[in-house]
Amino acid sequence: MNERRPLDSLQVFCGASNHNVAQVYCGLPGQLAAGAVLRGSIRGPDSSLTHTLPATVEVESLGADPSPLARATVVDPCYWAPGRPYLYHVELELVLDGRVIDHVQRTIGLRTTGVIGATMRLSFSPWTLRGVRMSPSLSCEPTGWREMKLAQVWSSITEETCRTTSVEGIPVILSLSCDRSECESALLRL
Repeated sequence: MNERRPLDSLQVFCGASNHNVAQVYCGLPGQLAAGAVLRGSIRGPDSSLTHTLPATVEVESLGADPSPLARATVVDPCYWAPGRPYLYHVELELVLDGRVIDHVQRTIGLRTTGVIGATMRLSFSPWTLRGVRMSPSLSCEPTGWREMKLAQVWSSITEETCRTTSVEGIPVILSLSCDRSECESALLRL
C-alpha cells in the first residue's frame, strides 16, 4: 500500500494576475506539516506548439503558521489557453528544522477566467465554451480538438488525459456529480 506523503495535498494556484505579472501560490491545507516551510522554483513557460525562452523564478516562503505557504512572482507570464498551451514546471521541497522531508514536481498552466458584461473570458480573451461529453471509447487527434475549438467533458478523467490535454492546449470540463472528497481529489489532479 502506498503511504501518503505530505506534499500529496499540495495546492498550486494563481492569485492576482494581469498581462505583466502573475502571483503563483503553493500551499498545504490544514495542519498537515505544521512548522515546515516550502522552498523551490517555477520554470517556464514551455509549450509543445511553440518555442519560448523560459525563466526560473524562486518560490518565496510566506511562513508556516498555521500551514506552509509560498509565493512566486512570474513576470511577463504566458497564460494557458486553447491553442496556446503554455506550461510551467514547479519544483518544491518541504523543509522542517533544516531537513528536506518531502519534494514534488508539478506542471501547471496559468489560467485566468472571468466575465465582462455577457462575455466569458479565458486568459484575457473572449471565449465561447463548447464541449463534447467524452468516454474512453471516443477518440480524436489533439489537433482536431484544437481546430474545432472544443472542450472535452469528462465525468471521470485519468492523469494521462489531464497531462495530454494540458500539453496539447485542449480545455477540459470535469462533471462534478460526485461526493465532496472525490471532487476535491479530481480537482487537485487537474
